[in-house]
Parts: sequence; C-alpha cells; structure tokens
Amino acid sequence: MFCVQCGKEIDNSSRFCPYCGSSVDKADTSGVEVGMPDVAKDTSFADIGVSAGLPADGRTPKKWMILAGVAACIAIIGAAAFLGLKLLQKPGEAVKKETVEEQGQKESSKKTKTAETEKKAYPEEIALNGDVKEEVTDLLDLLCRVDGMNEGGQLSNNTAIDDSFVSSFLMCTLSENVPFVNGQTVPERNHEWTVSTKVIDQYLKDSVGCEDYDLDPDWAAYSGSNVIFKAVTPTGGYGADTSKIERVEQISDDEIRISGSNELIPDTQGEPYLAEFEVILEENPDSIWGGYTLKEIKNWKRMESRKQNQSQSQTQDANAGVSDGDYILPGINSRYYTENELSGLDAHTLSLARNELYARHGYIFKKPELKEYFEDKSWYTPQVTEVPDSAFNQYEKANLELIQNLEARY
Repeated sequence: MFCVQCGKEIDNSSRFCPYCGSSVDKADTSGVEVGMPDVAKDTSFADIGVSAGLPADGRTPKKWMILAGVAACIAIIGAAAFLGLKLLQKPGEAVKKETVEEQGQKESSKKTKTAETEKKAYPEEIALNGDVKEEVTDLLDLLCRVDGMNEGGQLSNNTAIDDSFVSSFLMCTLSENVPFVNGQTVPERNHEWTVSTKVIDQYLKDSVGCEDYDLDPDWAAYSGSNVIFKAVTPTGGYGADTSKIERVEQISDDEIRISGSNELIPDTQGEPYLAEFEVILEENPDSIWGGYTLKEIKNWKRMESRKQNQSQSQTQDANAGVSDGDYILPGINSRYYTENELSGLDAHTLSLARNELYARHGYIFKKPELKEYFEDKSWYTPQVTEVPDSAFNQYEKANLELIQNLEARY
C-alpha cells in the first residue's frame, strides 16, 4: 500500500509510515493511485499538493521540460561569457591585427614584383650549355648553307622568312642529311627522298616558324600525302665552315639574340667570304635545334674572308723574290689549269706538283725524298703538320682535283 501523506510505498502491516510518520488508516487504502492522496481525508487540496512536493494538478514533470531548462541555462552562460570577452578586449586590437597581416601581404607582394622586375632586366648576356650550343650551331651552319647557295650572298639584313627562304632551307636540310624524321635522316631510295608532308610541315614550323614552301617541279613533286625529292646536292655554291658564336643575349623571357660569323668556301669557282650574322631565336621545346626556332634574321653581311687574306699574305710572302722556274706549276694558286696543259706530265712530276701545293702552305713532309726535294726550295718554310682543305682557295682546290684525276690514270 502507499502512504496518503508522502505517497511512498509501505508494508501493508504498518500502522505508521516509516518515511513521514503519518498514521496509516488501512480501511481507506483501496482505490488510491500511486503518489496521490486520499481526497476523502480531512486535508485541503492545496495542503496535499504542497506537502507531497508535486505540481498542483498532481502530474509528474516531463523530462523534456527539464532538458529545455538546462539548454536555456547553457545558452545564457555562453552569451554572458562572449559579452565579457568583448568588453575585456582593448579597442582597436582586432583592427591592428588585420592591418599587420595586410601589411605583411603587401610587403610580400612588393618583393615578388621586385623580383620579377629584376628577372626581366633584358638584354642579358648568357652562355649556352654544351648540347644546346652544339645544336644551335648546327642550325646556324644550315643557315650559312642557305646563304651560300648559287653564287653566295643569298641572305641579307632582315631577310623575310617566306616561302622562298623556307624552300631553300628545306633543300639544304635534305642535302646536308639533317636527322629531322624522328631523329633519323631521310633514307635515299632510287636517287630519291620521300617524306610525309605532315613531317615536313611540323619540321619547318619548329625550325623556322613557317610551313609555306614552293616546290620546284625540276626537283620535287607531290605524291599523295608525301613529297618526292630528287636526291641531288646543290652545286656551284659555297660550303660552310663551323659557325662561330661570338655573343648570346637573352632579350625576353623566351627569346635570345645570337651574333656570330662563318667562313664560306666556294665548292668550285668564286672567292671565299665571311658571313657575319645576328639572328633571333625563340624557345620551342619541340625543335631539334637545341629547343629554339628561328624567329628573325636581324643582320646578315657578306664580308671579306679572313682566311683568304691570311692565305694571300702567306703566299705573297713565300713567293717574294721567287722565279716561276722554282715551281712546277707557278699559277696553281691564281688560275685554273686545264687537262691539256698537264697531260704531258708523268706520274712522278704530277706527284711533285700535288705536294708542291701543300709545301706552299708550309707542310712538314715525313717522306725523306719529299722532305729533301722541298728543303732545296728557297720559298719553302716547314711549319705545320696538317693543311686543311679550308686553307686552299678556289683555284688551288680545282687544280688539286685535276692533278689527282690525272694521277689516277697511271
């Protein structure tokens, strides 16, 4: 049963409630709800509610009401803490912090801009590394071959990179066996070169920045998606020595200016000359020329050959006071001999005439008979162990070839 005063469960045999000490009336305990007083008792409704600690309506408080009250208390405490911190913060402290951060960003931005400005201080002299320098030199040599076509002097200041120039460049590319097809030269079959137009267009675009070219019908023709070229080497022009790079300047983020020169020697007739040039190259990772593409031929001049001046000076010094009778072929360095003129010479005399040409350039002979023969000549001054072909002028080259052809008949 339950105590009508405090509402707690007690033993049925109890006469007094062990919790509140109230007297228990056993006769009136039936039908009383748990925690509810017997309204039949002589106790007022208000007294029952207060003494039991329950709501006035007699119902137990719900849990959600308790949780809502706790949440409200937490929210009030949090709001009070936030307001307290704001009141404690010094005026202008947040603004000052933002200002410092902004100043740091501005200083960093200023340093970056300064670095970029210093980096872009052009022109700046630079040096090309080994592989790049070698490949760029090959491009310059090829340009000199274009300049030396026909009678030489094909290039000049501000030469346009147009279809005419590109056609000559392509012709020299093939004749000089440039490996532009996947790193390989174009194989010759039946005295012809066959190249895909797609490969040609890409090569020209990466080399000279232009894909337009004219095909000389006497030299090339289209065949489907290919071009078939006659495998011939241009004759009557000039061969180029190795180009000498004298100065390289970075003139923009992706452009360089190269100044240099090259000695051009005639293949048959003509006078050697010096090509002095200044070209602009643009970076292009797809180019086979050290990662550069020809952008502009700024300057290109035909000058008097240094080697020609040196050779003529040496020859004049060597020939001073020497009579024609001291030479087998007195005019070997100044005119072209004909086969009829030399047909009466025997094999031994032709051999001496050939070696005489080298003796004029100071070659030191190893064979005792030749050494003894030329040491008796007043004009002979032994001083070098090798005479390159580039040391000969056009007359000497042509006469040497004639002598060798006549010697081959014996």
